Amino acid sequence: MTNHIRWRRLAVLGVVIASVAAAVAVSGASGSGAPTAAGGANRASACPFKGGQIKAFMAVDKAGNTGDLGLGTVRSALLSVDLINKSGGILGCKFVLDMAEEGFPDVDVCLRAYRSAIASRKYDFYFGSTGSGCMASVTALTNAAKKAIIANQAADHQPFFNPKFQTYNFHAAVSTFLEGRASAEFAIKKGWKTASVLAPNYAYGQDAAKAFVEYFQSHGGKVLGKQFPEFDEKNFTPFINATLAKKPQMIFSAFFAGFVIPFWKQWKEGGHDTTPAIGGLIDTPGWELVKSAAQIPKNSYAYDRGAWQLLRLTPSGKQFHNAYVAKYGKTAHPVPLSWGQAFWSGAVMAKALIEKTKSVDPDDWVAAVEKGNFTFPGPFHVGQTPVNPINHMADNCAQVGALSYAGAAKVKAQYNLKDFRNICMHDILSNAEARKITTNSRVGAPALAAYSKAVAAVKAADKKVPLMGTGS
Repeated sequence: MTNHIRWRRLAVLGVVIASVAAAVAVSGASGSGAPTAAGGANRASACPFKGGQIKAFMAVDKAGNTGDLGLGTVRSALLSVDLINKSGGILGCKFVLDMAEEGFPDVDVCLRAYRSAIASRKYDFYFGSTGSGCMASVTALTNAAKKAIIANQAADHQPFFNPKFQTYNFHAAVSTFLEGRASAEFAIKKGWKTASVLAPNYAYGQDAAKAFVEYFQSHGGKVLGKQFPEFDEKNFTPFINATLAKKPQMIFSAFFAGFVIPFWKQWKEGGHDTTPAIGGLIDTPGWELVKSAAQIPKNSYAYDRGAWQLLRLTPSGKQFHNAYVAKYGKTAHPVPLSWGQAFWSGAVMAKALIEKTKSVDPDDWVAAVEKGNFTFPGPFHVGQTPVNPINHMADNCAQVGALSYAGAAKVKAQYNLKDFRNICMHDILSNAEARKITTNSRVGAPALAAYSKAVAAVKAADKKVPLMGTGS
């Protein structure tokens, strides 16, 4: 498979962690077992696991092929591990994360890294890769090795739905499924009845567009046309013209980060900005490339998987946000990206699972989650985040809103919070539908009742922050 085809298929926004050496142990840990955080000697003696450590592994694109998506995520990984260890670790154990080069977008390189890690028998559990192509395949390796894997970067939903769902898969981030459906829910609430799709032809673009189309049409909307330019397309004009020929009320696209800016330029130059456009996943690395209000077309909207304007208001999100700003607030990247909060969510989920079960055995984790009442202090909610017992996906939230440019802000391009919605998994996926798209015969009515109770509790807690009010 050529690199061009791989890029188109695999450049899924899940994505990237920066250029560091090839199998790095984060938070200053090398896997030696020597505790380094405060109270280290006492912590090691109290830890119930061998060597006084809990070790995780992930393969990442350390080359930074998507710019600060990668670099920002590695900053966030380092910070997450540091925050956990400074607060006493996990059950008194030092938390260690090793990272190996993913070779993004080469799936073979990524899978070799996981095979090598599994063969070393050093790791208690795994985090998913940054590239979706690898994430779609690596769960077969980790499940065969009877190890848990937590997706907290790549946004894929495939390993959590039929036919790829496997027992030891856990999802702590925001999925393409949620992003597409949240965008459709937002469009419905805006009163838009017709839409067209103009999405890049790669795995993420296709998946997000599919989720949007299915949900929009099932709720009375009509999709008038679909255009899928190649990921590296330079001339969008023919696709824009074809998309608008049937006069939709709005368009949905799935660009991400800085890749939306060339599209915006051509959209605006063509005089098309009277039509509302949800342009894709726009977050801090994309915002930082916007140097003036003139770059953003009128009627521009986007979606996000952990917008800093919102997640800084939740207890866990605020903890991470404040720690990030304290360390990096005077740099060129002064606020955390949503991939950073997603990584933090995965780290906090792992910590909660281990502390709940007193175990790193994935069967114990599965039993805890499939009771339906497992929650963890994730950054996407004011209250405790429930985890769906059917598909093992956290009840996290995507954000959709209009774009603005605030000249005095640290990151000037951002969401207009007056035209903005926070939409969670419980808003767009019922228990009945979850059963249809993920087969899990171990989960019965009592577990679903417990999960519904946990969802009701977190919805009530979220009312403390008006912006957290979810989309349904």
